[in-house]
Amino acid sequence: MQNYSKYYSTDKLMSYNNPSFIEKMIQLFIKSSKEYLLNMSNAINESNVSQINQLAHYIKPSVDLLSIHSITQSIREIEQATEMNSDLIRKINFTNQQLQLATQQMQQDYV
Repeated sequence: MQNYSKYYSTDKLMSYNNPSFIEKMIQLFIKSSKEYLLNMSNAINESNVSQINQLAHYIKPSVDLLSIHSITQSIREIEQATEMNSDLIRKINFTNQQLQLATQQMQQDYV
């Protein structure tokens, strides 16, 4: 494995002591992240704050499980947003960028 800054951690998954389970969870997260990003883009285009909240709620447990610390706070703020504004868009863009970096790193590490 390369020596670089990690955007995620599998420490919480290590307790299962099952490498194939960890790999399966990583692959599932990569797939669900792609769906999340596509659906989030559509929700933003439609200014659908309710859908944005639901999408953030959907991905939050996986973000926590994989310790993607750079977005743990912003995903919660997106989940609780009540209106579409520039601050929400900024948080979504940051979160999406960090999520893409984490999934790219996971693909390098596991796929």
